[in-house]
Amino acid sequence: RFRPPPGNRRAAPPVFLLTQSFGVETMRIILAMAPLIGAATLFTTPADAASPAALIAAQQSSDDIGADGLKRRGDGSIDDSQPGQARGDDDIGPDGLKRRGDGSIDDDQPGAPGADDRRTEAEREARREAKEAEKAAKEAAKDAEKAAKEAAKDAEKAAKEAAKDARDAAKDEAKRTRDEARDAAKDARDAARDAAKDARDDARDRARDDARKDAKDKAKDDADDDKSGKG
Repeated sequence: RFRPPPGNRRAAPPVFLLTQSFGVETMRIILAMAPLIGAATLFTTPADAASPAALIAAQQSSDDIGADGLKRRGDGSIDDSQPGQARGDDDIGPDGLKRRGDGSIDDDQPGAPGADDRRTEAEREARREAKEAEKAAKEAAKDAEKAAKEAAKDAEKAAKEAAKDARDAAKDEAKRTRDEARDAAKDARDAARDAAKDARDDARDRARDDARKDAKDKAKDDADDDKSGKG
């Protein structure tokens, strides 16, 4: 921005004076070339002999305001971060639609050409994805139910086989117990029969021995009696 030199607070800006001398179009060209001219002037012109272009470059800064009321950068280009710039990220065009930095319509906003179609397509895609997800969930539930039924069937089959094995084991144990009892009874009968036979044999032998002894004793007594009678 122009600052009057000390002692001359009401002096007109150099840009205004040059505009009066060269005209608006010429001044626009000079303003566009001001950064280059100013840079060259710094290396070629003494500080006390500045040219009009050098004065313009000296007055040009990163916050200059152009003839259109828009702030300029140091290179003279429009600062597109300010409201009302020719092209900016948040520009609103005459059709009321927001523009991108390159001036194209932001087609993601409501009312942009094709935005409704894109929203419809997005909604259709969302419904399709939801339908596919629902179908996948149903298939997963169906597979889970089938797996549960198969698992229950396998468990029931395993339980039946285990019960059958238990019954077979019980039958085998009962048969073994019966066989052992039968064998024990047979052994007991055989032992009783043998004991009875032994008892009978012993009784017969004792009876025979007793009979023989009695007969022998009687014969001896008779012999003794005969001897006594003769004497």
